[in-house]
Amino acid sequence: RPTNAASTAFEATRIKPDSKRAWLLTSRLQHEAGMSLAEIETLEMLSKLDAKYAAEYLQQTATLQFQLNQIEQAFETLERIFALPTATLKHYQIAASFCLQIKKADQAVEILRRATRIFPRDRSA
Repeated sequence: RPTNAASTAFEATRIKPDSKRAWLLTSRLQHEAGMSLAEIETLEMLSKLDAKYAAEYLQQTATLQFQLNQIEQAFETLERIFALPTATLKHYQIAASFCLQIKKADQAVEILRRATRIFPRDRSA
């Protein structure tokens, strides 16, 4: 029963709201249970608790939002990633890929141009 396990893990976050481990476990169990909306909220919390990996948690959030057809929210989340010091070329490439999937080639090109300005020495840009 993945849903019950996810609910139990979420209760642990109420007991220890600053526990990254509890939030990570909750996120994994929500993912396994297909609880995407709850997982988005959990990943948002993780991005606030763990600055080192905030970009990765937000990337997972944007991906889920995109899968749920929450396109505007996904791009807002991507912009939040771009503002982080831990943003990488990979984040820009994923954003460009999202643009191409929704037939916004001009936006994809602009994102990749941004990436080449920010990461000028990376040949994969």
